[in-house]
Amino acid sequence: MKFRYEETQDTDLLMDIFSRNDIEVAEDEFTGGHTTLLKGFAVYDDDARGCLAGAVALARRMDRIIINGIAVEPEYRRFGVASGLLERVMEEAASRGTDVIWIVARAPLFFAAHDFEYITEDQVPEGLFDCPGCPQYNKTCFPKLMKFVFPQ
Repeated sequence: MKFRYEETQDTDLLMDIFSRNDIEVAEDEFTGGHTTLLKGFAVYDDDARGCLAGAVALARRMDRIIINGIAVEPEYRRFGVASGLLERVMEEAASRGTDVIWIVARAPLFFAAHDFEYITEDQVPEGLFDCPGCPQYNKTCFPKLMKFVFPQ
């Protein structure tokens, strides 16, 4: 597999891959004013005629920087695609002078391996994430709240 990473502002592409990979996002996630897409990254498999392998979205919500979704198609998992996407989004956040990135992680061990720390609901700015108010939260859906603090 030969992977090619590209920047993207294509919210339809992001919403589609997130939806296919069970990343819950509102239908108007990037158009309803609640969340602003700062930069997305997509990765393609050039050995498979440019097939989309994964994507990530760096966004702003409530004046905080969040990873608003990261998804890798099942056949491309365990090939370093997610790490490559995370590396790019972290470099972008650092270039913007970001001090903290927030995330609701469905794969918390992946993020913990990349120095994200677990946090509790009371450590998250009120209203930043919808998950804690969702009726499925910690009943049928068990994401972890996490953040990454950039070294000063």
